[in-house]
Amino acid sequence: MLHPPGWLKLGMRLLNKKNMDKKTALTILLENSIWLSNDHKKNILEKLDTLTPDQIDRLGKFLAEEREVMVANKDQIIKDSQTLLETIEDLTLNPDNN
Repeated sequence: MLHPPGWLKLGMRLLNKKNMDKKTALTILLENSIWLSNDHKKNILEKLDTLTPDQIDRLGKFLAEEREVMVANKDQIIKDSQTLLETIEDLTLNPDNN
């Protein structure tokens, strides 16, 4: 599990900026999350200024772990996504083959 400085550095690398605060890093991680729905992201972003430092740290850790999983499994995710898209395309173009 990453500690707050780790996820903050991760957010900083995403924008290649120095001196980024935790809220900015969290915003970047939120915007790039695929685990959270757009509605959840919007709700969190609207409440960002009311979150405690501990809540920001915990959410940042969660989202940084999400990104690490995505990066570590990138090739398999791409392969599975391509297979899914091909299957959907086949079902769409050839509905009678089912």
